[in-house]
Amino acid sequence: MSDDEHVDRKPQLQASGSTQREEKPKFTLKIRHQGQELKFLVKYTTQFSKIFDNAHNSFNMQPGTLRFMYEGKRVRETETPGDHAMQDDEDPEIEAHVEQLGGCLLIGC
Repeated sequence: MSDDEHVDRKPQLQASGSTQREEKPKFTLKIRHQGQELKFLVKYTTQFSKIFDNAHNSFNMQPGTLRFMYEGKRVRETETPGDHAMQDDEDPEIEAHVEQLGGCLLIGC
């Protein structure tokens, strides 16, 4: 390299503990219910209560009638996608089910 050429090179510093979440603040989350699918563009810090309210409205359901599951585990309204380590490259999908209460055990039939 000659004296005339000057290349400004700045070191690429990466903060300790940086994750993909910092690089890509939003991702697509799918919610399925009875063959219908909704897609939401969400942040890792968004509480599920906002997402679930929109899902109830889109599925024409009363608020609180659906229960949401991700990878077989119940998802609570106070949690966030970051709590479940959801990543965009996984195509995260939440299943919505109508809550069932009660049931009956028939004995001696």
